[in-house]
Amino acid sequence: MERAKLFESLLGSTVVAGVLSLLGTGVTSIIQDNSKRNEIALSEFRQNQVAQSKIVTDAFNLIGPYMASIDDLITLSDKYFDASAYSPADRPALEKFFSETQNRHDNSDIDWRAKKYATGYLVVYHHGGRRDVADKWATLVKTIDGFDDCATDWFKTHPRGTEDIRKARPCSTEKLAIETAMATMTGTLRAK
Repeated sequence: MERAKLFESLLGSTVVAGVLSLLGTGVTSIIQDNSKRNEIALSEFRQNQVAQSKIVTDAFNLIGPYMASIDDLITLSDKYFDASAYSPADRPALEKFFSETQNRHDNSDIDWRAKKYATGYLVVYHHGGRRDVADKWATLVKTIDGFDDCATDWFKTHPRGTEDIRKARPCSTEKLAIETAMATMTGTLRAK
């Protein structure tokens, strides 16, 4: 009889141990699954952060050279570039500079017009499709296009080397609008 009780006791302990072992395995499996999900989520978060950073960098690298080329276009009308102030021997180099500056603007303008929408779509996409990001990008694009329109009009109506642009401050309102739009866009991108 004692042997039977001992056997039942051992059998009961084995069952309990087996059940506990299965429970432990189940809990371990749940913890591992949660850990794996967390690792995947963290990896996706990091990849998204890298993508956000890259597209914003690409956007600013598109805008910066374009803005510089617009400024340069305006600058061509400055009195400093009055061809009559240069010797006949220096005038071909001045003409080359004028041509290169206009070409740089034209190429930046082509690049801007080709990429501004796709860049904006990617900025919005990588920021969760947020409407506020889309609105700020649209405002920024509008102000940049306005600055270029103003500069192009200025360039067409003010011959090279005829103005004191420090006094005239052409397109300064449009340029200030870009700075404001850029600051607002940057603040919106940083807001989560």
